[in-house]
Amino acid sequence: MVRKQSLTSHRIAARLITDRGLAEDLAQSALKRLWGLEEVPRNVPAWLTTTIRNLAIDRHRRDVLGPVPDDGLADMPASRTVSRGVVERAYIQDVLDALPHQHRDALLLSAAGFTNTEIAEELGLASAASVAAILSRLRRRLREQRDQTTTTHHPSPGQRPRAAASKNDPHRNEAGVSMNQVPVEVAERIREIPVDDHFVIPGATPVPFFGNQPGARVATVGINPSSRELLTDQGVELDGPRRRFETRQSLGLSDPAAELSDDQVAAVYQRCLHYFNDTTVAYWSWFKQLESIIGPLADGASYLDGTACHLDLVQWPTKPVWTGITDVQVREALAERDLEFLLGQLSSPQLEIVYLNGSQVYKVLSTLIPLEERKATFREGITRTFYRGRYGHTAIVGCSVFIQNAHIRTEEKHGFIAWIIAECRKDLRELGGEADA
Repeated sequence: MVRKQSLTSHRIAARLITDRGLAEDLAQSALKRLWGLEEVPRNVPAWLTTTIRNLAIDRHRRDVLGPVPDDGLADMPASRTVSRGVVERAYIQDVLDALPHQHRDALLLSAAGFTNTEIAEELGLASAASVAAILSRLRRRLREQRDQTTTTHHPSPGQRPRAAASKNDPHRNEAGVSMNQVPVEVAERIREIPVDDHFVIPGATPVPFFGNQPGARVATVGINPSSRELLTDQGVELDGPRRRFETRQSLGLSDPAAELSDDQVAAVYQRCLHYFNDTTVAYWSWFKQLESIIGPLADGASYLDGTACHLDLVQWPTKPVWTGITDVQVREALAERDLEFLLGQLSSPQLEIVYLNGSQVYKVLSTLIPLEERKATFREGITRTFYRGRYGHTAIVGCSVFIQNAHIRTEEKHGFIAWIIAECRKDLRELGGEADA
């Protein structure tokens, strides 16, 4: 048990603290406190996470503001390498204290690097999907609290904090996007490294969205980015004027584990934001079919004018495609953390309507969001399933048809799409009378 607690403490500290030596000292100090308790905490990993974070904050305050009461770290060398994430989130302690114990423990364990599956097992929750839903709600709540707390430090009320600008270029990177335009949660997602055995295309960076996600009022949702977004049919990386997204190669990163700089993060964000600026470069033959649905469905919304964007359940492009990955555990691992990010996007205040493209999207998303389904008949022999529900203020509709692969006679295609639009309009009207979840 002692060895397990020691390993857990060092793992948590390594996740929270960037300086290895400091992390080890904090882990040992937390362990001394744990072993000095008369009664073992109900949830040791969560207790260790809180203790290590508080020790780090106290250390940072002592470095910056001067001496504080003895915290058991008096003999440590001076250091200001405490993780920025630990210090910047100190002000939400009151919010954390107000959470139900189980929810707070889930949040702390996630921050310490535990997977949703591990958290579910540790806390006795139903599944990794349940943990993902809890974490998404909590993080949205904490972001709202953060925005309210920090309005005096931002030019407009409710504005999201942005990632810090690059030291080398505090205003703009070469792509023309200022780093302070990149939301913190998006920057963190872009910086993530894929797991080697999960079929992610080598050198790929995450694709958090396609188009003007920050301003879009409509979003379509698919499974994950196609390999064609990065590679030719021969498997060669798209380059020059044909390039759609940044890769580690295009960013000049030879080390597959190297962290992206602020400028590199901004370049990835730029590509996503401006994806639809040139339809001769974008994979428009794929997206124009969705465009034919969302335009009539949502009062002329379009990818091309920034009123619509595309999101994916999984932000990593894979080869083979999602349906070609037969290992269920790999699918679950790919979706586990990416779904948390997607739920955050679905709660964006400007987003009004979401359209789910196909049954696979529904099957995954319905594990996190309550969605109704119903059957409708286009003509004899052609019956499809439609989905509807709400996530906060956002209305969600969709159809089991994966529109890009819809098996329908060419002469009926226009009428088939019109039928899908009409059925989804019915669901939107029904949802319009429902209160926000």
